[in-house]
Amino acid sequence: MWFDTLVLQLRLHMAYRVNGILYRLRFLSLSYESGFAKTLGLVLAILRELLGLLLGKLLYMAAFFAAPLLLFPSEPPAGLYGHLLLFLTLIGGIFNSKLLDAEQDVYYAVFLLRMDARRYALSAYGYTLLKDFMGFLTAALVVGRLALQAPLALCLLTPVLVCSVKLTAAGLELAHFTRRRRLAREAKWFPVLQGLGLLLLAAGGLYAYNRCEDAHAGAEAQTVVVDLQQKVETPEPEAESGPLAPELPVVEIDGNEYVGEISIPAIGIDLPVMSEWSYPRLKIAPSRQFGSSRTDDLVIAAHNYESHFGKLTSLTAGDSVTFTDMDGIVNEYVVNKVEVLDPHSVEEVEHSGYALVLYTCTYGGKTRVTVFCDRAS
Repeated sequence: MWFDTLVLQLRLHMAYRVNGILYRLRFLSLSYESGFAKTLGLVLAILRELLGLLLGKLLYMAAFFAAPLLLFPSEPPAGLYGHLLLFLTLIGGIFNSKLLDAEQDVYYAVFLLRMDARRYALSAYGYTLLKDFMGFLTAALVVGRLALQAPLALCLLTPVLVCSVKLTAAGLELAHFTRRRRLAREAKWFPVLQGLGLLLLAAGGLYAYNRCEDAHAGAEAQTVVVDLQQKVETPEPEAESGPLAPELPVVEIDGNEYVGEISIPAIGIDLPVMSEWSYPRLKIAPSRQFGSSRTDDLVIAAHNYESHFGKLTSLTAGDSVTFTDMDGIVNEYVVNKVEVLDPHSVEEVEHSGYALVLYTCTYGGKTRVTVFCDRAS
């Protein structure tokens, strides 16, 4: 029964589209009775439906998912796609529920052709969800996977999340209509309530996401520290080892290269240090951005997770910092000063004249907390 209603609804929808197209092409003097005119109208109607199905979602994801890439000079932070997907889907599900929308197709089917309103509404909404599913699946694979390098599993789950949120929002709206006999969106207070709810939801979701990511990063870093400590070599006596090469030795663990371990007792951290920095690597551990402990120009960057460098602002002059390289050589430093710098102060950080520089983003992301350290005497 549902399938019959769907077929009838689609035939009505396509007939409406074809007639509209033929009306717009009336300057071609095509007869409505002409087989060619009907075939042309049908082909154009199908093409319009397919373009609306695919192109609309591609443009949506390009504007709201790919465009933010312009904010990042190199590669985007890991998790950007999932973060945008969650909140945009919630907003779209609440503001763009089409179950009870009164469109022209509804007028033709229910009022003129006397179709069962309930069957028609469910059929039309099912078709809308099917189009959304196919459109978002295609757009997620193109934009999410190719442009944002999002995990394939997350891209495949994108249409499932979108349709689930839309179904939930439609169900809540239908329940409200059943009780009050009016649409919730028609109430004057509804937009204000929606806005406040979305802001609270976004704030709560962002806090939960950051805390979860922080805990995960800290646990992963501690696992690496244990492995590093087992691989650190016993340093040879200086007389036997000779002069040290300026480049730090590296050890590979789980596909990532590490140059040592940094300890800051004042803020209770003991973390591995990766050989080279990138946004995905910073999700795991602090990373060397520049220099070497053997040339007294080492610069280490990390995320502002509390389990990483989030507490750098608590450091004061005289606090001790230790960096141990993979040859087992322990380098002792003391904090000289803590400053907040502009993110473009690359020269000031890399060629500061200090033996060790540590830095991380502030919570707003617009400035950098930077710690300058001297060699311990």
